[in-house]
Amino acid sequence: MDEVNANTKAINTDEYLNAFVYSVQVNKNSKLYKSSERKCEEIICFLEREFEHELSDVPFQWGSNVKGTAIEGKSDFDIMVRFYRDSFKMTEMYHSVLSVFEEKFKDDYLVDVIDQKKSIGLVFNLQGEKVRIDIVPMRAIDDNPKNTASNLYVNNKGLLSKHTITKTDITLQASVRLTPTQKKIIIMLKKWKADNNVPMSSYMIQLFVAKAYDRNR
Repeated sequence: MDEVNANTKAINTDEYLNAFVYSVQVNKNSKLYKSSERKCEEIICFLEREFEHELSDVPFQWGSNVKGTAIEGKSDFDIMVRFYRDSFKMTEMYHSVLSVFEEKFKDDYLVDVIDQKKSIGLVFNLQGEKVRIDIVPMRAIDDNPKNTASNLYVNNKGLLSKHTITKTDITLQASVRLTPTQKKIIIMLKKWKADNNVPMSSYMIQLFVAKAYDRNR
């Protein structure tokens, strides 16, 4: 008999997981989080005014904050902006959204507007901290209102790079329902990813966790 291990108290994995997740997850009751939420609402109203006739849907929040898998200090806010198929060419769509924030969006707390790979990053100084809100323009793939797939503009910035287009379906992604335990595991893995600079998207982590659960049913 292994006397050392026999006398070792078993680890309560549920208790450990709950304590760890509580220590790293975003506090939705904090002043910073509530200020960020209000700023998102202001941005959505601004987008509705600026693109009233081009939008196929009301802009909406998406990402880890909505899914309940955000970690403190490592999760930005995402706003999805979907346009009609015939509203813009892809390049025009991306740069139109970029331009309205550079030229028309007036906000005392706005620090920077950044053209990113698939989104426009808005950096704010809220409650004494930097908060980034990413605006993700996308265009309906066709004129069928039942088709929720969209095209994203990929803003490749290399010297000889050209822009590309990639497909996404946010409604399909949203149909994946995560259990409370799955959310906790995702939060733990995202913290591990951040601490170790692992080049993996948060969506891939979610996909791996969901598939692991499916295989072990």
